[in-house]
Amino acid sequence: MNQSGLKGQSAPILRVRNLKKYFPVRGGLFSRVASWVQAVDDVSFEVYEGETLGLVGESGCGKTTAGRAVLRLIEPTSGDIRFDDQDVTGMGAASSNQPAETSASMTGMLRGWARQNFASCGAACK
Repeated sequence: MNQSGLKGQSAPILRVRNLKKYFPVRGGLFSRVASWVQAVDDVSFEVYEGETLGLVGESGCGKTTAGRAVLRLIEPTSGDIRFDDQDVTGMGAASSNQPAETSASMTGMLRGWARQNFASCGAACK
């Protein structure tokens, strides 16, 4: 038995380690970065096949931002995102490490998996 309690599963299908997403707060005459909003700060979790993950928290605590970063809709500030034991952290619309077709394919596959496996709590979570 592994950490999740599921027999026969040796590796998680989704592993997120130390995910961070900071947004700049600009101000002043030249719109310089005055400070940073830490929307997501050091979030880690694992999801094994057959499990469902639900993100729960107060309004404005970073649930949506964490989900968007995992799904590669926004670029995380730092952290490691692995889907099916492949590093998808650097995959975006224009990844320099992989061809665009592979990046789009993996991102689409990750989003499809997320739609099927992430718990949805409807309008109450927005």
